Amino acid sequence: MFVAGDYHFGCVTHIDRVGGPHVNRREVLMGPAGNGPNSHWERAATEDAAMFEFATGTRNTTVFTLDPFADTLHVEWVAADGVVVGTYDLDV
Repeated sequence: MFVAGDYHFGCVTHIDRVGGPHVNRREVLMGPAGNGPNSHWERAATEDAAMFEFATGTRNTTVFTLDPFADTLHVEWVAADGVVVGTYDLDV
């Protein structure tokens, strides 16, 4: 699991294309927060859709919850109005 920010969109992505040696590894991008979305996030729904399990251009705060007893990570992308725009759960 990799975590990154400042891309101006939020997502969960495979770090490799289907068939690649690292396709089972994930990266979580946090954002966008204060700035508008990066226009490249739209690739998540088009040409690179197979790599992205979730993507959003909605301004949000990303919340990570680790459960050491269940060995899980829960990620939420929460908009300014409190609406959860996306979630992702991963066994760690």
